[in-house]
Amino acid sequence: MADAIITPEAIISYPNLYEPKTARGAAKAKYSCALIFTKDANLKEMKLAIIATAKEKYGEKAVDMIRDGSLWTPFRKDVESKGYDVVGGVEFLNVRTERKPGVVSEVPDPKNEGKPTPIEDPDVVYAGCIVRASVRPYCFDVEGKKGVTFGLNNVQYIRDGEHLDGRSSAQEEFDADAAKVADLSDLTDGAEAPACEEKDDESNLEDLL
Repeated sequence: MADAIITPEAIISYPNLYEPKTARGAAKAKYSCALIFTKDANLKEMKLAIIATAKEKYGEKAVDMIRDGSLWTPFRKDVESKGYDVVGGVEFLNVRTERKPGVVSEVPDPKNEGKPTPIEDPDVVYAGCIVRASVRPYCFDVEGKKGVTFGLNNVQYIRDGEHLDGRSSAQEEFDADAAKVADLSDLTDGAEAPACEEKDDESNLEDLL
């Protein structure tokens, strides 16, 4: 089995990380998300892993199969059709798993020797926030369609990003009124407010994808 890879930072879309969803035409419900990469993302390791995994299954002919399109690969560049170009996306891929992925933040967990803190609230990881993911490449052959893709292992929330659904936060939509500070203090009675190419050398094989 191929080793897991930690992706570069990505914008997440369609995050189904806490409840599985059955895709159209699929037999089983799966956890899934789309990972959108900007031009600054270094995808070399991921693309070489796809080629190496294909070679393990199909030998050296895998390179030609990728070139002629007979072997499907996961990286997609039709960002405009998905609206991902608006947030700077240049490539994306969809990843899925039948097992519930772990979701963590970068904040150390004091209860677990400084490991990342688990995120239990599904609203934290929304479409548009920035994440990294642990993924693993594998080959598939389903109903005559052969390919190589990535399965989803786990996700790490990095920071907030632009909501892909166009939703704004309350702080962005409303103005504050300094004159209301005293009134708010009276209301809270002093209490704290709630926290609201053709060569096959490894130096250019990733260009195939």
